[in-house]
Amino acid sequence: MSHTITRQPLAQTLPHDALLKIFEAYWHTKQQNLRQLGNALRIAHVCGRWRKVAQAYAPFWSHIHLNFAGREVDKQAAHWLGFTKRLNSGIHLYIYSPRREDQPIESKGAARDRLAQLARVLEESMGRWTSISVQLDLAEIKEFFQDTLQVTCAPNLEMVSVELALEPKDPPSLHIPYDRPPHSQANISMKCARCIPILTLNLGWAISKLTMELEDTGVTSNNVLGVLRRCPNLVELLLETFCEYVGEPMSTSTIHLLHLQHISVSGVYDLHNILSLLHLPSLQIFEVRNMEWTDAAVDSILATFQACASSLLDISIGLDEEGYSEDDSDIDLPVVSDPIILASLTQCYFRPWDYNGGNRLLQRLSFPQASRLVIANVGFNIASRTISSCPELRHLTLYDIDENQAPIPVPLLLPHLEALEIMVSTHFLGHLNTPRLERLTIWGSLS
Repeated sequence: MSHTITRQPLAQTLPHDALLKIFEAYWHTKQQNLRQLGNALRIAHVCGRWRKVAQAYAPFWSHIHLNFAGREVDKQAAHWLGFTKRLNSGIHLYIYSPRREDQPIESKGAARDRLAQLARVLEESMGRWTSISVQLDLAEIKEFFQDTLQVTCAPNLEMVSVELALEPKDPPSLHIPYDRPPHSQANISMKCARCIPILTLNLGWAISKLTMELEDTGVTSNNVLGVLRRCPNLVELLLETFCEYVGEPMSTSTIHLLHLQHISVSGVYDLHNILSLLHLPSLQIFEVRNMEWTDAAVDSILATFQACASSLLDISIGLDEEGYSEDDSDIDLPVVSDPIILASLTQCYFRPWDYNGGNRLLQRLSFPQASRLVIANVGFNIASRTISSCPELRHLTLYDIDENQAPIPVPLLLPHLEALEIMVSTHFLGHLNTPRLERLTIWGSLS
């Protein structure tokens, strides 16, 4: 008697756990391929067993990418939402509108009707939204938000991203209609690119991280401060413009951001018109790039450091590009009798554009617990005074330290220093006593 052994296809014999691991790996490495619902469906159509496992794997269906330019985008959304409803999973929603030269021109009325239909489909699932990311042109974004106003409560929303597809002449103000229950947990991350968000009170209350990428859109201090007044529970704030003067604010009342731990500002030339109005007692990370080193700017930074002296951990002040002010002539600086002691600070990157402004700021600061210090474009005596206030230093970097000042009589003892990097400041080598140095890097001439 002969026996015929029939082998089943490998796809049907893989254990459930192994199949799930394959789907997870595919999801993490090929997320962009899942933008179209059909790509996820193809996996489910391999066989009945694959379909059962795939339909139970929430990431395949919970990240919904919708091309607004598609003629049946509302039907696509409804079909995709059907899978998420069965799984009772959160929804990550992405709405975008790629522009192509060969794309047929659509009337405004047709586009408005299609967007209204999409809004009606999506608002039924708003209670399960975890995130929404919208990248459309200004007219489309306004239409979309207006057409979702009938249902606004999104109790599980954790991320909102709004980006204008085209750069406007001036930053438009956009009403963000989504709402949260009053005094709900502050756990929303919001990003706005090329626009200023106008927030409901409850949504502003719930925002913990705010990113505003405004480029060169003519942003004003009133724009920025108006948003911050609505976000009292911010923990992280990132503001980026393209070398803008934001002007004086209309209101000078202080904004108390009692929970803010991280602030990063780039490209705001008149920084003081924003920073001087912020009270940040819990600040831990302070980052500023590309500002004008006016007395008002220096004073606003010092006042900020004074308010958070016990909590500040990391300072980064400097440039995105190389180069310094040509004016490195000394000015008479008053003797400092009341330095601001940043008792918790462990890292400081200080590379100012302006020589005198940098000296004026740095001479007021002391970092007794700093382990990593980068200093550039300041006077010899200011640098040596700062270094001497850091007995715990492990890593020290010196760039372009002026040597036209009186040398210190006794070398500075740095008992824990392990790494020293010097660029165009080799004259400082003879003034440091580093018994535990392990690594020395020198850029420039030793003469």
